[in-house]
Amino acid sequence: MKEQDPERDRMTELFRLWWLIHGSMPIVANDLAPEVRRLLDPHDRGRQVVVAALVQCVGTRIGSLLMTAAKPPGRWSATNYALRDEQPGGGEYVDSRSLRSDGGKHKGHWRT
Repeated sequence: MKEQDPERDRMTELFRLWWLIHGSMPIVANDLAPEVRRLLDPHDRGRQVVVAALVQCVGTRIGSLLMTAAKPPGRWSATNYALRDEQPGGGEYVDSRSLRSDGGKHKGHWRT
């Protein structure tokens, strides 16, 4: 069930925080905000762990947001990662836990 999936909850939190801090701006792994890096690498093992986690996120969709990657030309150029809002007109994450009587099991939704 979706509401009991800790990996989905972690990914939803990652996308929510990324969208709040970076929006749809393409960014390389080294330039991610520390809060976002902590979600990707909770044990602070380093850049390669962050990049490996980002590679796993590419193609993932949460609500209307899709994680994308763009490898620039050149052998040593860093890949740019970005969240793309595929909903026309953009969207906003709404945390509805406080509005529900189910004990907060429903985490929220995206709305325009």
